[in-house]
Amino acid sequence: MSRMLALFQSTHDAIKAEQLCIAHRLECRTIAVPRAISSDCGIALEISEELMNTAADILSKKNIRFSWHRLPK
Repeated sequence: MSRMLALFQSTHDAIKAEQLCIAHRLECRTIAVPRAISSDCGIALEISEELMNTAADILSKKNIRFSWHRLPK
């Protein structure tokens, strides 16, 4: 299964997203955005592809804006 990065416009949104995912018991981790990928804040949330829809629902309900980027295998 691929790993996905949720990219955020602000550090605040990235931290809030991590807190929400942890509160919902979704396995994730905060990482620095790789140089090859652009991001406004430099922090991304790494999550498995199988959990991305659940995470997207949780974050959207809290009005956290993000975009997905698939990490190469």
